[in-house]
Amino acid sequence: MSLKSISKVVTLVSLTVVLAHAGSIASAQTFSYTGDLATSRALHTATLLPNGTVLIAGGVNTFLNHGIVGGTINSAEIYNPSSRTFAATGSLNHDRGRHTATLLHNGLVLIAGGVNANDQTLNTAELYNPATGKFTYTGNLQHDRANHTATLLTNGMVLITGGQNADGNTINSAELYNPSTGTFSYTGNLRHDRKYHTATLLNNGEVLITGGYNNDAQTINLAELYNVATGTFSYTGNLKHDRANHTATLLTNGMVLLAGGDNADHNTINSAELYNPSTGTFSYTGNLQHDRQYHTATRLPNGYVLIAGGENNDVDALSISELYNPSTGTFAYTGSMQSAHANHTATLLPNGTVLISGGWYDNGHNPNWWDQIASGSGSLGYAPVVGGLGDTTAAAEIYTF
Repeated sequence: MSLKSISKVVTLVSLTVVLAHAGSIASAQTFSYTGDLATSRALHTATLLPNGTVLIAGGVNTFLNHGIVGGTINSAEIYNPSSRTFAATGSLNHDRGRHTATLLHNGLVLIAGGVNANDQTLNTAELYNPATGKFTYTGNLQHDRANHTATLLTNGMVLITGGQNADGNTINSAELYNPSTGTFSYTGNLRHDRKYHTATLLNNGEVLITGGYNNDAQTINLAELYNVATGTFSYTGNLKHDRANHTATLLTNGMVLLAGGDNADHNTINSAELYNPSTGTFSYTGNLQHDRQYHTATRLPNGYVLIAGGENNDVDALSISELYNPSTGTFAYTGSMQSAHANHTATLLPNGTVLISGGWYDNGHNPNWWDQIASGSGSLGYAPVVGGLGDTTAAAEIYTF
């Protein structure tokens, strides 16, 4: 065989290997069903425990009339990645949805606030102990709230910000939970009342608060920083686009990716932007491939960010997902979920895969939702209902990259 022929053979073999490798990468970007949740639910929480299992707590599994979510539940379950199954654990002491769940440094999980089935915001909080599988009450919040945020600080305390109260009004109060004493205490107020916002712990220990709705149900572009040392909030640069129901993800380079959400016209958006802590400013990055809100964003071990599900401007629950590449500043489609999910959870597992659980799965939601809010027969305290009277799902999936 001539050298020229050998060269052609080597080239063809190399190309085949490259294509095969590319194919294996593409095929690896897939969602596959895992065991179903024991109870269908949305607006719940999912918390990775120190032993690698995932705690699923509370949420909503039915709807009331007028486009208002109801049917809050107190059940909880544990996902075991080894067996790919969910199993019941101890129940919450109080049914709740739109609450927060935070893994503390001591391995316990703090459940705070939320709403109950009677359309009431809660000031109760409880702790889940993985060793006993039980929830116990801890000190009450200083202020009842739902649609708030909870952020574990570097000092081990938990910062609770904003949300809405029993009257449906957005609030600007913030408080700290001290695991050592089991009590909440007020800290400095937010500069602006907000709900459906985000809170992200930065590498310097500060907390970035972005967007949300104000008391007039309008989206805002204001952002602020919480300083742990002083216990105060201060404004930082404004977002490029007002938004709520968006996601905020800390990237490996220390910047924060904001993606999607709802705008002032109550249309879902596909814009994304980056917050630079060094300059205190936001700048646009590449757009999402699809407008969405009520989605999830999960930073993968390779630094990419998985954007999964949500709902679009036609208020359809989505199965399509995409990846953000920080190196190129662009989003690209990845494998679609097996089912549509909105208001679901996404949890990065120790093996690098992502667990998607629950949410709404039906298409379309109450077309008169905003009219009902204006007339007082609806409530922004609860997410728009998918499918009119909608359906929650027990489906769970695993994303493999």
